[in-house]
Amino acid sequence: MAPCPVSEEEGVRRKTTRQRKARMDARTRERLPALPALVAALDRHRKDTHALLGSAEGAGPGEAFIAAGSAFVRGARAGGI
Repeated sequence: MAPCPVSEEEGVRRKTTRQRKARMDARTRERLPALPALVAALDRHRKDTHALLGSAEGAGPGEAFIAAGSAFVRGARAGGI
């Protein structure tokens, strides 16, 4: 007879790894329904930021401008936006 090539420690490690993977998969399945709302919020934020940048680029340094119903003043930094 020969000793078992798989040590007891490897068996425990495999079990722990499987349990960890199962918990990660469960979290993914749990959070998946919220994904469309997250994508919509990020898209809205991206569009708002793009509009704000467009308004800021049209204003001169130190000049006030209005974007999304709010008043802003463009910074007067040399060499940048």
